[in-house]
Amino acid sequence: MDDNGTQQNFENIVIMYVPVSSLNDDAGRITFDLFRGTGLYISNGSYQKIKWQKGDYEMMLHFYDRKDNPIYFNQGRTYIALVPTENESLTVISQRQ
Repeated sequence: MDDNGTQQNFENIVIMYVPVSSLNDDAGRITFDLFRGTGLYISNGSYQKIKWQKGDYEMMLHFYDRKDNPIYFNQGRTYIALVPTENESLTVISQRQ
Protein backbone atom coordinates (compact mmCIF):
# COMPACT_ATOMS: atom_id res chain seq x y z
CA MET A 1 0.00 0.00 0.00
CA ASP A 2 1.24 3.48 -0.73
CA ASP A 3 0.78 6.56 1.49
CA ASN A 4 -2.74 7.05 0.11
CA GLY A 5 -3.79 3.46 0.90
CA THR A 6 -3.70 2.38 -2.76
CA GLN A 7 -2.66 -1.24 -3.44
CA GLN A 8 0.60 -1.41 -5.39
CA ASN A 9 1.39 -4.09 -7.97
CA PHE A 10 4.82 -5.19 -9.14
CA GLU A 11 5.93 -7.75 -11.70
CA ASN A 12 9.23 -8.26 -9.87
CA ILE A 13 10.14 -8.11 -6.20
CA VAL A 14 13.73 -8.37 -5.02
CA ILE A 15 14.64 -8.82 -1.37
CA MET A 16 18.28 -8.01 -0.70
CA TYR A 17 19.68 -9.08 2.67
CA VAL A 18 22.24 -6.45 3.65
CA PRO A 19 24.48 -5.88 6.67
CA VAL A 20 23.36 -2.74 8.50
CA SER A 21 25.46 -0.74 10.93
CA SER A 22 25.02 2.44 12.90
CA LEU A 23 26.98 5.58 12.11
CA ASN A 24 26.84 6.33 15.84
CA ASP A 25 25.81 9.93 15.35
CA ASP A 26 23.20 12.10 17.05
CA ALA A 27 20.83 11.72 14.08
CA GLY A 28 20.65 7.93 14.52
CA ARG A 29 21.70 7.28 10.91
CA ILE A 30 22.57 3.83 9.60
CA THR A 31 24.59 2.56 6.65
CA PHE A 32 24.06 -0.45 4.37
CA ASP A 33 26.91 -2.62 3.07
CA LEU A 34 26.07 -3.04 -0.62
CA PHE A 35 29.20 -4.89 -1.68
CA ARG A 36 27.58 -8.33 -2.14
CA GLY A 37 25.02 -10.61 -0.53
CA THR A 38 22.09 -12.96 -0.93
CA GLY A 39 18.37 -12.49 -1.34
CA LEU A 40 15.19 -13.56 -3.09
CA TYR A 41 13.74 -12.82 -6.52
CA ILE A 42 9.94 -13.10 -6.68
CA SER A 43 7.98 -13.01 -9.94
CA ASN A 44 5.09 -14.78 -11.69
CA GLY A 45 3.95 -16.53 -8.51
CA SER A 46 7.28 -18.16 -7.68
CA TYR A 47 10.58 -17.23 -6.09
CA GLN A 48 14.22 -18.21 -6.17
CA LYS A 49 17.21 -17.61 -3.95
CA ILE A 50 19.68 -15.20 -5.50
CA LYS A 51 23.08 -13.61 -5.06
CA TRP A 52 23.71 -9.94 -5.72
CA GLN A 53 26.82 -7.85 -6.12
CA LYS A 54 27.49 -4.16 -6.44
CA GLY A 55 31.07 -3.47 -5.43
CA ASP A 56 31.97 0.17 -4.84
CA TYR A 57 29.51 3.04 -5.05
CA GLU A 58 30.20 3.72 -8.74
CA MET A 59 29.40 0.17 -9.89
CA MET A 60 26.02 -1.16 -11.05
CA LEU A 61 24.02 -3.66 -9.05
CA HIS A 62 23.97 -7.20 -10.55
CA PHE A 63 21.77 -10.18 -9.67
CA TYR A 64 22.63 -13.89 -10.14
CA ASP A 65 20.95 -17.25 -9.59
CA ARG A 66 22.50 -20.03 -7.47
CA LYS A 67 24.65 -21.16 -10.42
CA ASP A 68 26.01 -17.61 -10.96
CA ASN A 69 23.94 -17.03 -14.12
CA PRO A 70 22.66 -13.46 -14.53
CA ILE A 71 19.00 -12.93 -13.63
CA TYR A 72 16.90 -11.04 -16.16
CA PHE A 73 13.83 -9.44 -14.65
CA ASN A 74 10.44 -9.75 -16.28
CA GLN A 75 9.16 -6.61 -17.97
CA GLY A 76 7.23 -4.32 -15.65
CA ARG A 77 7.55 -2.56 -12.33
CA THR A 78 10.20 -3.78 -9.89
CA TYR A 79 10.34 -3.28 -6.13
CA ILE A 80 13.68 -3.73 -4.35
CA ALA A 81 13.62 -4.15 -0.56
CA LEU A 82 16.73 -3.85 1.61
CA VAL A 83 16.33 -6.12 4.64
CA PRO A 84 18.90 -6.30 7.44
CA THR A 85 20.81 -9.60 7.26
CA GLU A 86 19.84 -10.45 10.84
CA ASN A 87 16.16 -10.45 9.77
CA GLU A 88 16.59 -12.99 6.95
CA SER A 89 15.19 -15.81 9.09
CA LEU A 90 11.98 -13.78 9.58
CA THR A 91 11.16 -13.79 5.84
CA VAL A 92 8.03 -15.80 5.06
CA ILE A 93 6.92 -16.40 1.47
CA SER A 94 3.27 -17.39 1.24
CA GLN A 95 2.00 -18.81 -2.01
CA ARG A 96 -1.69 -18.86 -2.92
CA GLN A 97 -3.37 -22.22 -3.15
